[in-house]
Amino acid sequence: FKQCDYLFNYSRSMNQTFRGHNLCWNQNSSNPEWLVNGDYNETEKIQILKNHITTVMQHYPDDSVYCWDVVNEAVNDNQKN
Repeated sequence: FKQCDYLFNYSRSMNQTFRGHNLCWNQNSSNPEWLVNGDYNETEKIQILKNHITTVMQHYPDDSVYCWDVVNEAVNDNQKN
């Protein structure tokens, strides 16, 4: 959390609104290698995602984040239909 905490604390010290962006991506290029290349089934991936979202959101006090962008770029540009 080091980098995000720095930005969070800076925004709070400047009386700025802090927006949580983002908790997950739909593209492999934006996810860690261990997740992309891991041999996880669907149930395990869902649990990993739930744990990640919960951990990040609980790290910051409830009233300190204006809003959370949960999924970024969720639309697949490569769909054929």
